[in-house]
Amino acid sequence: MKRFAVGSFAWPMLAAAAANVFCACGDAHAFKLSPDSRGETEPLVDWNGTIVELHRQTLPCETDAPECLRSFVGDQMEFEGLEVRGLKSECSRGGGAAVAVDVQPRSIIFDFSNVENPGAFRRTDFDGFMVRDLTGMPPDIAVARVDREVSTLDLDDRQIIVDAGTIRANFAGLAFDSTDFVKIDLVFAE
Repeated sequence: MKRFAVGSFAWPMLAAAAANVFCACGDAHAFKLSPDSRGETEPLVDWNGTIVELHRQTLPCETDAPECLRSFVGDQMEFEGLEVRGLKSECSRGGGAAVAVDVQPRSIIFDFSNVENPGAFRRTDFDGFMVRDLTGMPPDIAVARVDREVSTLDLDDRQIIVDAGTIRANFAGLAFDSTDFVKIDLVFAE
């Protein structure tokens, strides 16, 4: 029977192998491996299953968002265009454009395809939408970025305001029509 002997040269290799196994990049609780991912990781935290609230806001005159819509984040369109058009803000008492807002687990989509006529958001400090997590269950949102590959409206990342579980998308001064689409990708804090 042949025995395996560990010499002094083998210890550094064993230590390096152990470090790769036990000290992998990322937190084991924050990532899972998909069966078909071939080594890609997915964050476990997102908005799937939470309750979110949508407000139409126009500042500086708005004190509190007077109306809101609430929905459970799942596999459906959370806020249909006609519902969103009916939301009023303090500065503009009338309804806005029929923008459908789809809150996905890791993104927010503003779909302008139901808008009947071209229009524009008011030129003011803030004219847009606020989406807020009401459950407080997932970690805070660390970063929100416009997905430039699919977005057609010229919304800049600086026009997205992140505050813990709240996202504010400021469309102030932007013109839109039924061909416009905006996707904001969300990255959650670990």
